[in-house]
Amino acid sequence: MIVHVHQYRDGDAKTTVEQGDEVVSQDTQEYFDKDELGPDEGWTQFEYGDRVIQRRGVTYDDVTSVSLPEELGEEGGDLPGTDVQFIVEGGNEFVENVRIVEITEDPV
Repeated sequence: MIVHVHQYRDGDAKTTVEQGDEVVSQDTQEYFDKDELGPDEGWTQFEYGDRVIQRRGVTYDDVTSVSLPEELGEEGGDLPGTDVQFIVEGGNEFVENVRIVEITEDPV
């Protein structure tokens, strides 16, 4: 199966700093003279209630099973999504704070 999810995390302090009523943006090009920093690639920020959080789309190939382990789901939290376990090529992969967007069969 091919599984596409949206993963969520708290906003990163290095990308936005609040000072009173004014929000100061710290984009990577301005502060580091680079277009990308690597690990944060693909994350986009948006408002969620009264705070800023980040989301990225992730696609997993060759998934044989998707489950929501009970012990992982109990933690809850205030981010969208839940914890999910994928079995990919015989190994377990746990992903936190995701919403499943689409699950499709591998093309033959």
